[in-house]
Amino acid sequence: MNRCVKFNEKGKLLTVLIISLLGLFCFSCYTSPLYPNHFGYDSAIFSLLGKGIAQGKDLYVDLFDHKGPIIFFINALGHLLGGRNMIFLIQCVSIVITVSFLFCAGKLLLKKNKYSSFLELIFPFSGFFTMFLFTFQKGNLTEEYSLPFISGCCYMFVKYTIGIKDKPEHPVSYAFFYGVALAFVVLLRLNNAVTIGAGILYIFICLLINKKYKNLLYNLLVGLLGMAVVVVPIFLYFYVHNSLDEMIYATFIHNFIIADNTAHSSSVVLPYIPMVICMVILGWKILKSRVIDNIDAILAIILVLNLTALLIANRFAHYFEIFTPVYFLFLCRYVNPRKEVVFTAVIILSVLLNTYQAAEETISSFKSVYVNGNVRYLTVSEDMAKIPEDERDSVIGFEIQSADYLSGNIVPCYKYYTLQNTWSITNPEIVNDFVTYLNDETPVWFIMSKDHTNEEIGEIVKEKYNFQFENKYMTFYRLK
Repeated sequence: MNRCVKFNEKGKLLTVLIISLLGLFCFSCYTSPLYPNHFGYDSAIFSLLGKGIAQGKDLYVDLFDHKGPIIFFINALGHLLGGRNMIFLIQCVSIVITVSFLFCAGKLLLKKNKYSSFLELIFPFSGFFTMFLFTFQKGNLTEEYSLPFISGCCYMFVKYTIGIKDKPEHPVSYAFFYGVALAFVVLLRLNNAVTIGAGILYIFICLLINKKYKNLLYNLLVGLLGMAVVVVPIFLYFYVHNSLDEMIYATFIHNFIIADNTAHSSSVVLPYIPMVICMVILGWKILKSRVIDNIDAILAIILVLNLTALLIANRFAHYFEIFTPVYFLFLCRYVNPRKEVVFTAVIILSVLLNTYQAAEETISSFKSVYVNGNVRYLTVSEDMAKIPEDERDSVIGFEIQSADYLSGNIVPCYKYYTLQNTWSITNPEIVNDFVTYLNDETPVWFIMSKDHTNEEIGEIVKEKYNFQFENKYMTFYRLK
């Protein structure tokens, strides 16, 4: 990667890296040191389970969620290194790798194979980074950690397809990276792998058309080897921990059921704008030149498959984060900000909209936590501190937030520790299992959300627990 950055371009790369890190520091509300004790929602789940793994809990057996294991291992690494700030450090490494790969890919797509001016550099990075800030939704989500691998594959896709006429054979070293990337991203979240899968599909077709069967076979074998480097250790880990079935259920089966029931939302509009821009500029290029190069074809396939995937599953803006590297490639390939005035104006408007949306959500989050008195963290942490130290390993809550456990520096004692009613939409047995656990195992402390009630749980609490104290969010009970 470093070889493609000439000495006279290092300052430009350093500039976009510094901007990226500053943006992460300002907008990653759930992990940045700028926002202490703000944990979020999905990010809080990932952090809590990572903390549990760091303390010896078995993922999916002792603590459940329906994401692939790698997001929890990333957060576990952060907690092993020192906690919340170390998770942010991992994010910084992730964005540095992502931006570096994109910097190299962008150069290949420009006419002079270099960023001739800062405008030529800042324009596509503005499109990429403002969409990134909007769609990463305050940080530490699966899509964010997928970007280094998506961007790395994009760089290799571009490099190969640009030179395919002179050298149709595909480098097997690239195939190894694709295999590693595909396995890593699938074990973060299956949908995140669409760009990688689309690029691999196009290369597979190219090798068949060019009758490079031997090279295709080598690439397939080396790609499988790359996948094995990721998959085998992880599957062995869960096999040794007697939790392989639980991992497969949580990572794949539970998510397929969720996707079938709740994947689409008609209210998500703004994240589609960059995709529409890409469709229009690609169509304009084809109509204008009447020529479709290999790079155009692979970008078109990647765009169409991303659009298809995000039309099927679009519930949250962060689903669109995986498209940000593709958006960057389109801007580098097709839009000269000095010449295409209309496209440039539309893209600038999109940049402003994404910036406004990201800033509005960040400011709103900041106000709700630190300004407007909705300081749930302070209230919850003060009450959690009342639980004796020797009893803090036997605490479970019903429909309380994952952030509440983090606020109290507590790892829950049962796998279904939050969102019990929501998870039961997909698996109705979850609430039943929770009720059985509470009745049979009787943890020392039980915390009940004030926003949710359950008749069976109410009877168990009445029989086996004593009221201790409450706040406006939850009620604390201790075993009689």
